Parts: sequence; C-alpha cells; structure tokens
Amino acid sequence: MKVLIDGKEYNLSPDSSGLVKITFTKQTKDAIEIGELEDCSGTTLIHEIQIEQGNQATTYEDPNLILGEATGLISEIRGIEYAISDPKTGLRSQITMLAQGFEQEVNDTIGNYSVQGQTVDGLFAEISKVNGNVNRIIQNADGTSQLITDLNNDYQSIKSTANLYERIIGSTGDEINQNISRIIQTSDVIQTEVAKMDLATNATLTSKISQLADNINLKVSSDDLLSQINLQAGGVLITSGTNKLNITPETTYIQNATINSAMIASLEADKITTGTLDAAKVRVINIDADNITANKTNFIQSNWNNITSSVRIDGGGLLSTASDGSQVYLQNGIVGARNPSGATIGQIGYAYQTESPWYSMQVSYGSHFQIRMNRGAGELNKQAFYIISGGTESYLNTDNIYLNPSSAGRVRVQGAMTVDKDLRVEGTVLVRSKLEYLNGGFIESQEANSNMLIASTNKLIMYSNGTQALEIDSSHAVFRRQVSENSDIRLKTNIEDMPIDSLNAIANIEFKKFDYLDGRLNNYGIIAQQAQEYLPELIDTDSQGYLMVNKSAMDYVNMHAIQQLNKKVDDEVDQLKARIASLQDELIQLKGV
Repeated sequence: MKVLIDGKEYNLSPDSSGLVKITFTKQTKDAIEIGELEDCSGTTLIHEIQIEQGNQATTYEDPNLILGEATGLISEIRGIEYAISDPKTGLRSQITMLAQGFEQEVNDTIGNYSVQGQTVDGLFAEISKVNGNVNRIIQNADGTSQLITDLNNDYQSIKSTANLYERIIGSTGDEINQNISRIIQTSDVIQTEVAKMDLATNATLTSKISQLADNINLKVSSDDLLSQINLQAGGVLITSGTNKLNITPETTYIQNATINSAMIASLEADKITTGTLDAAKVRVINIDADNITANKTNFIQSNWNNITSSVRIDGGGLLSTASDGSQVYLQNGIVGARNPSGATIGQIGYAYQTESPWYSMQVSYGSHFQIRMNRGAGELNKQAFYIISGGTESYLNTDNIYLNPSSAGRVRVQGAMTVDKDLRVEGTVLVRSKLEYLNGGFIESQEANSNMLIASTNKLIMYSNGTQALEIDSSHAVFRRQVSENSDIRLKTNIEDMPIDSLNAIANIEFKKFDYLDGRLNNYGIIAQQAQEYLPELIDTDSQGYLMVNKSAMDYVNMHAIQQLNKKVDDEVDQLKARIASLQDELIQLKGV
C-alpha cells in the first residue's frame, strides 16, 4: 500500500499498533499535499494524521483528547487547511480552520461550488452554479438575510430580525421593465407592494396595501396618478386623483359622480346647500301657502305690481290691461272682459237657470271662440267644460288655469295643449305621451315600452323643501344629500357568502383612461365588456343597448377583495413563519452535527 506526499511515493507499512510512520523532507513552504496513486486499486482511508518535526516519530496522540498545552510542531500552527481532490471527477473539498473561525468549500472544475463558514459573529453559506444561480445566507445575532439570484436577473431577498420581516422578489430580465414585489411586516404593520418600472422612461406603476391595527390602506399609483381606498373603524375613504368618496356611519359624500341609474329611499331637501333649481324644468305640486313667511297679501301685491304695469292688484280685485286698452277683470267672484271702449263684452260667474234646471257659465266672442260649463238633467246631466273654436286653433290665454274635477271625473285634452305660464291641477293628470316645455325640455311616457323620459336642454335640478337636492347636466350628477340604500336584514332573504372571487376579478379588470363619444374628456374607469367576464352580475343593459356598471355593488366587491387580500397575506405570513421555524430547526440540527 502506497501514498503520495508532496508528489513523492511512500510505502505504507503499519506497525503492530496499526500506525504508519513516514519521515519526509519538506522542500517548500507550500501546504503539504497527500494523495493516492492513480494506478492503485481500492480506496485509502486515512483516519488521523500527526505531523512532527525531527526524524523520530513519537507516540501518536489523538488531538481531540489534548487538554493541556500543545507541544511540538502543532504548537506553532495558527491555522489548518485540509483539502481533498479527486482527479477523476474533478471534485475538490477544502476545510480551512483559524482561531477566528472555519470555512468549508466544495467545488468542481467547471465553476460550481458551495461554501459555508462560521465565526464568533455568525454563520454564512453560499451555493453557486455556472448557470448563474446563486443562493447566499448570512446569519448573526441580529437576524438572518438570504439572497437568491439567477442568470435572468431574477432575484429574491429575505431579511428577518427580532422586529422586522422583509421579503423582496424582483426581475429585470427583459432589460425594459423592472418588476418587484415586497412584503414588510413588523409588530405594528403589514405592508405588501408590487411595482413595475419602465427602464426607458422611468414610468412607474405601483400598488401597495398597508394594514395597521386601526387602518387598512390600498393604494395604486402611476407616476402622478393615484387611486386609493382607506378603511378605518369610523369610515371608508375612496380617492381617485382629486375625486373622493367618503363613507362614514352617518353620511356618504361623493365629490364628483355620474350615476346612470339610482333609487334614493329618502332625500332631505334641507340638506341641499348650493346650486339653483330651474322652476321651468320642475313640476311642483301641493305647495302650502302657509309656508310663505312674509305678509302674503303685501308680498303678492307689491311685487307683482312692480313686475308689470299691464296687470294690477288692488283692494277691488285684479285688472289686466292689453296694449289696445281692452281689459279682463276679477271682482266679487266675477271674471269679466271689457273692450278698448270700456264696455263689458262677457262675464264668467255662477248662475242658476230656473226655466231649465242647469247651471251655466259661458263667455262667447262671435262664432270663433266659446268657453262653456254646463250641468243639468237628462242628456245634460253631466259636468263638462268646453273650449270651442271656429278657427284652426284654440287658445286659452290667462295667467293661471285651475282645473278641479270631481272624484269620479277627469280633465282630458284631446290633441296638443300649449301652456305659456303655470298649470295647476289638483288630482290626477293624464298625458297621452309627451309633456313639452316651450323653453326646452320635456317629459315623455313611451307607449311601446312604458319608459318615462325626462329631458332638459341644460341642467335638471331638483329641490325638496326649498333646498336643492339633485343637479344633473350632460357630464355630472351632483347629490347634495346622503346616498343610502336599504340593508336591513329584515328586508333580505337567500343570504349567503359572496360566491365570486372578488380579488381575482379586481386583479384582472383593467382600469382605463378614456373619452366619451359625447364629448366628455379625461374619464377614468373600467370597460363594461371586460368587467362582464369576471363580474356579470354587476353589468346591466340600458334602453339603448349599452352596458352599465352597478357602482354601488362594485364598492362592495372592492371591500370583499380587500378582505380576501388580507386573508391571503395572513396565510402567506403564516406559511413564511412556519418555513422560518423549519429552517431554524434545520440550522440547529446542522449545528449539532
């Protein structure tokens, strides 16, 4: 049996104790190399080596059992480097030991290696492959850090201390975009972040979720654009740019909203503080005159007389004078008309005809115009109000029309009716199809589908109790009151958990900036056709066939997505904790070895 020492061949002849003693001369200051002969068969296994100065070997002593002061050559050793190589496979293992610590390395001839070491300050380990993959771990009393990289510039970094956990996964593989996701956890906060940067333009798209004990914040930003949802026990704030939706236990505030369809269960007009309601575009019924707080008589008389000189109000009644001098007057329950000369040409009053038991009120002007109201017996045993014209068109021209049929009767206008001023009706008004206003706008009931259309040439403004409640124009709908919807469990049935994966839906629905074909510019939102793929229950079709999004339900989908994301983060954190605990157990076992 032979062995090579510094390239020289020596015979191995054990003595009776099983020890082999070799004396050799070291020619250089390099490390001593011990190897086996290439043409030897079998394997030489050396359990222990003792090296001494001099030409006489002393009794072998196990270094592990030396408790006293070292003697001989070993007393001068400040470090030990032990290397084993295999010329056939190219594998090489080396251990370096110093007083400060030790290092162990295993490598091959093509560049793969693994190394680990230990000092009084901590542990380190690194595994590297020629394909560019590297895994590096550093552990000390403060914590543990790990970095994993590959040839594609993908990387993962984990940092763990007593009060912080951070994990980063990134990629710059395509040399165009840099992607990164980060999880940070302390005793006070959990934060997740996903970012994408265009390396050519430095444009950055970022989403971030921060969770504290009293607050959850979801934020998505693209350069100067920012949208976020902030949840607290006292309310929810949704912000997109400068537009805000603020929900508290008492109120819901929408800064700027366009609502295609809404049902308001209760609207308090006294909450409307700004804006103007155009009375020409609003139909108001049942106005209580007692709510006029000023002197009613003086208010009506003085203000009316200041408005126009053609109609006067005084203690005797009301007098209307035309430009030709003709007049219409109301005095003592009689409405009369005078010609420019002052002669009475007709009156409307209450009379009873004894020779024919029926009541009649009538004003006639030749054969071209007649107003008559009859009530009598036989064929005349009915109530009727007639406007008769001998020409092509009939006009009823006065300041106000007051129509009050009996409970079983109705007021009917056959054909078109034009009202230049006010029309007051107590009871039901039946309109065949369309009620149109001279200064623009109309209300129309579509016979084909029973839809009700309300159109305005400018703004549609609604008042309640004297204050503005709603204002709608071509681009905005402004609510001056809280927007609420019924949510009492007593009104609900078939209650079950949300059947949809809200987080997946929100993650896949693309948020866009766009212009409407009707001229509304710089809008933000989603595309209904794409949202329909993930949230079909939130998509409806209007009367013209266009898709609409139920924004009220979308708010609940967003909140459900946040709950799912929170659970997902909690699960991942629990998995990471379990993994860290497992790694720590493995490390303890490695230390024990």
